[in-house]
Amino acid sequence: MWLDTSLLSEPGAVKRAEREVSERAAELDAYVVQTIKGVWGTTGQRDVLYGVLHAVDAPLLITPTLEHVGGSEDPATEIAELVTIEPAKVWRWCTPLTKSIKRQFDQYRRGDWSVCVG
Repeated sequence: MWLDTSLLSEPGAVKRAEREVSERAAELDAYVVQTIKGVWGTTGQRDVLYGVLHAVDAPLLITPTLEHVGGSEDPATEIAELVTIEPAKVWRWCTPLTKSIKRQFDQYRRGDWSVCVG
């Protein structure tokens, strides 16, 4: 679980977020192995998350909202699947290479033939 503490300033917000994330994990037949709290904008947060997720062999990163991981599923999905509470959504794990291939395929489908090689 990742919680950006700068977004949880009101009294009881951290405990409420921890409870909601645990409930979301249970819905997905998963459980919270570790809670990491900090501010997403700090340098190296992605590396910290990678280290923790790798150490406990966790396939999911669960967080209350996308804002807790910088407002986008990138780069969190380069580490693991990303699960949010609001909206209740799962973003699949996707390496930078697969993201690049998907972008090129989407361009091709829209009629942009410049992505074709050869």
